[in-house]
Amino acid sequence: MNNHKEQLNVILIDDDKDLIQALEQAFELEDIAVKCFRNPTKAIKHISDDFDGAIITDVRMPEMDGLDLFKKIQTIDPEIPVIVMTGHADVPMVLSSLRDGVFDFLAKPISTEQLISSARRGCKTRSLVLENRRLRDLTQLVTQKDALIGESKPMVHLREIIAQIARADVDILIEGETGTGKQTVARMIHELSDRARFPFVDVNCASMPTDAASEELFGRLKHESVSSLGRHKGKLEAADRGILYLNKLESASLDLQGTLLELVEKDEAKAKSYFNGKSFDVRIIASSLEDLQVYVSSQKFRPDLYFKLNTFKITIPSLRDRREDIPFLFAHFLKEASERFQKKIPKIKLNDRKHLYDYDWPGNVQELKNYAQTIVLGITHPTENMALENLSLPERVEHFEGAIIRSALKQSMGNVPKTIGILSIPRKTFYDKVKRHNIDLKRYRN
Repeated sequence: MNNHKEQLNVILIDDDKDLIQALEQAFELEDIAVKCFRNPTKAIKHISDDFDGAIITDVRMPEMDGLDLFKKIQTIDPEIPVIVMTGHADVPMVLSSLRDGVFDFLAKPISTEQLISSARRGCKTRSLVLENRRLRDLTQLVTQKDALIGESKPMVHLREIIAQIARADVDILIEGETGTGKQTVARMIHELSDRARFPFVDVNCASMPTDAASEELFGRLKHESVSSLGRHKGKLEAADRGILYLNKLESASLDLQGTLLELVEKDEAKAKSYFNGKSFDVRIIASSLEDLQVYVSSQKFRPDLYFKLNTFKITIPSLRDRREDIPFLFAHFLKEASERFQKKIPKIKLNDRKHLYDYDWPGNVQELKNYAQTIVLGITHPTENMALENLSLPERVEHFEGAIIRSALKQSMGNVPKTIGILSIPRKTFYDKVKRHNIDLKRYRN
């Protein structure tokens, strides 16, 4: 819900009061945020390893000279760009400072344009350093996230998208089948975003009562009391400065959709509580099991809400669309299950291995994970019951229907007329269900 231009940040340290005031004005005119200090000891308290800009310091200062300050900054983070100014420049000092890692060395009197240009380059360099670190963090994070393990093209692309979009602070719509890891992706975006220090609040649209949706989201006063003790805090306030995750959006009734539209339309960046008009800054991530564009076409979903939330869409691939990742995922889940249940990984039987590659995995990664657990526990072929415990009744019925169709196709060896006969359903109904369950008929033919 927020769009903002990236701000350049500079810390300026010089004991010359007149010079620091002049440079502060020059930076502000260039739309560069600047914090000024005449005391380097005080300045060092404002420098951390997540500082996202450049530091400019004089060399000759009473309490600590600029090169000693540079050495202290190096202990905090050696990749923070430090620009050193001096009126006493000599060649050995310049060479030594540059060799030690000083970003730039400028002799006084300094051209304002030259200093600002150097500061811009320093900020850009720092931005690239932090971005590379975030990408490394993403790689480490992915190894802990079951749904995102794999080196198939769809998964490599998905991880790249997450890295690119996490800090953009735009609203996101995530679409994907049951068990593909929609919440995992949402939480990963939260962890990699600038909002990571603030809450991630999950709102299940399938279970939210329509008649109480406004109160759940915006809060209310209990018993018309004006005291803070009598106030019910809404999800919006709970997610302030963080992320509001709208889960199972396809299940939202039209009335609830109207309430959600009211939420996202609040000044496009600030949504107001019904309690006292206070503004809360939230980023919205929504997820859906279904393609909401289809719901819009069939008038089951409000187009205005869809286009508000669909600032950026991420589609998570199903497991059958990245079959090359199945062995890696399965091995990971076997190891995980063996550690959890304190059992050795058993030898994988031929039938189990065949099932691993032949099955369509309608429950996706979650179903594969459950299958690995049953192998470790020594339970044989529980394929019809896997990944069901976390599903709603309609989702379980849908899962069961897909399993029956696949079983009939195996029985007929992919012969469609025979399969239709086994199922006793009209031809059109059969093809509609095949499409809905994403069943590849070619896989069942000899």
